[in-house]
Amino acid sequence: MADSRLSPPTKFNSNASDLFTEWKQWINAFKIYAIATELGEKSDEIQRATLLHCLGPDTQRIFETLPGVKKTYKEAELALEKYFAPIREM
Repeated sequence: MADSRLSPPTKFNSNASDLFTEWKQWINAFKIYAIATELGEKSDEIQRATLLHCLGPDTQRIFETLPGVKKTYKEAELALEKYFAPIREM
């Protein structure tokens, strides 16, 4: 049984100077949280909603503007990955 007292990762920092690195670190933290809470045992709809909830309102607004189909958890994760990848600063 998952421990419901586990805190989710902090909201995604959409103001970071290197958004791609920020995304990689955040999604890794989210995946650890998902394993610890047995999120993978839930429906795809709940997994996607949990991802979006944990990202926070700023990133939810970005997500809503992204093109393409984003109805599943995997589609949502890939859409965000594609969005943040080109924003990487050197």
